[in-house]
Amino acid sequence: MLQHPSEALETPAAANIDHRIGYLDPRQPEALHELVRLQNSHQFHVCTSEADAWGHYLVEALGVGAVTLTVDAPPMNERVTPECGLLVPYVRREPMGLATRYYFDERALERTVDYALSLDAHALRRISDNARACFERNRDAFDQRVGAALQRSLR
Repeated sequence: MLQHPSEALETPAAANIDHRIGYLDPRQPEALHELVRLQNSHQFHVCTSEADAWGHYLVEALGVGAVTLTVDAPPMNERVTPECGLLVPYVRREPMGLATRYYFDERALERTVDYALSLDAHALRRISDNARACFERNRDAFDQRVGAALQRSLR
């Protein structure tokens, strides 16, 4: 698990978790290499942001074909759908500036992790393939969506 120092509260109690507190700056070649290595070497990405403006790290997870677990709330569930990942319900929400903060249900996360670990190789491959396909569809349509948005703004 890689956590930014501003978000890491404590080291997880489980001995099987490699908890890294730090930031890998993708502008630094060694850090970028390590980030890409980590992203591609883990089958599961747990991305339980309480709020997200667009979903960069969700898209990165989909791009490497990870089985992605995220909060079942916008915009997270707009990037990761049941077709290409696993959604964790939230228990409450509150305003956060212009956004909304969604607090996920910890027990539901535990159940979702248990479910993910129970999936057979075929089901994991299907989710992984769907994740990559979702990423590719989003990437391929990006230029067209940006162009259309710019055209609308010029009217």
